[in-house]
Amino acid sequence: MDERRRAVALTAITLSNDFLRCHVIFDTDSETSDSDLDEGDMRRRFQLRGGRRKPPRIKNYVEVTVPRFNTQQFRRHFRMTPATYENLEARLSPILSLSEGKAVIPLRKQLLGSLWLLATPDSYRSVGERFDLAKSSLNKSFMRVVECLNDISGQIILWPRGQDLDRVKADFNQNSLLRGIIGAIDGTHILIKAPKIDSQYYRTYKKTYAIILQAVCDARMKFTDCFAGFAGSVGDLRVFRNSDLWREIQIDKQSFFPNDEFIIGDKAYPVLTWCISPYIDRGQLTAAQIKFNTVLSSKRSVIERAFALLKGRFRRLKFLDMNVDEMIPHVIIACTVLHNICLDGIDENDVEDFIQEGMEMEIEEAYARNIPNEEAGEVKRQYLCALVTEA
Repeated sequence: MDERRRAVALTAITLSNDFLRCHVIFDTDSETSDSDLDEGDMRRRFQLRGGRRKPPRIKNYVEVTVPRFNTQQFRRHFRMTPATYENLEARLSPILSLSEGKAVIPLRKQLLGSLWLLATPDSYRSVGERFDLAKSSLNKSFMRVVECLNDISGQIILWPRGQDLDRVKADFNQNSLLRGIIGAIDGTHILIKAPKIDSQYYRTYKKTYAIILQAVCDARMKFTDCFAGFAGSVGDLRVFRNSDLWREIQIDKQSFFPNDEFIIGDKAYPVLTWCISPYIDRGQLTAAQIKFNTVLSSKRSVIERAFALLKGRFRRLKFLDMNVDEMIPHVIIACTVLHNICLDGIDENDVEDFIQEGMEMEIEEAYARNIPNEEAGEVKRQYLCALVTEA
């Protein structure tokens, strides 16, 4: 009986020593290195870890799996049709295919991996596993794609001029007496992770963190001007006053509105000869003014749909979690460039599914007026209101 107890005790001691040895191996705070372990410890570590190997990744996803997708499958995953993707790849190929004269990650893998990141809230780790890329390689590819899209933004996001201006006016003026509209303007919040610097400045009144995207779009939801980077605590009017669009129009209004055209906005925007907003309802609006507001609202809703389409297509914009805060505006602009490229696609007509995905409650800013209404703008609004009333 004593011998049996002795044997049990020896077994317990042996197991205890093994446990303590394993505990040291798995302690992530331990400073023990491989060179400090004897051969037995090294063998035991190898057995416990199952050998050293790279994280498992999907092989040949881009080369084998993606080509098998039909149009709907490809569109569901990458948020654009194959034809639109081919157009995008052709545009970016000269820049992405080479880097300082040396071959890099295959172009298609870089671009599809980046599109997947923008189209989903998936982590870098999971996307890297799918596209057989290390996290650092995926991050580098993503940044390069974002930079390329920003570089071509001036070719894709264009203010309408010439024949395009006539087309835009015709689109807006269908079934309406509000002649001369060439765009709808508004701002939207892109929610972000709390930034490292000046966090309070980025907080909205709903206590979320955000960056503002101000955009103008045409009647087909294509963006004709985009401006991103102001913190979520800033009102739409202040963003408008500090935007590139405002400054450029002050310099040469005629080049933007050659025939007295104008854009339309909500009540946060001032009444100018080139920017018309609705009458403020303080309970004293006339029937004509109410009708005018209704017509204006129906025309202005296109910018809300454009924002919904943008966020529905590129779901990463519903919440941006990035370590490099200064890159956030560039990612936002990259998505607006892709938005326009997709709308140019010959087979990208049905986008209601994306719009429904992007519909959400927008944060309404408190009404403030830091830019006084122009007297000429008020006269122009009264004239437009009379046109609507006579219909």
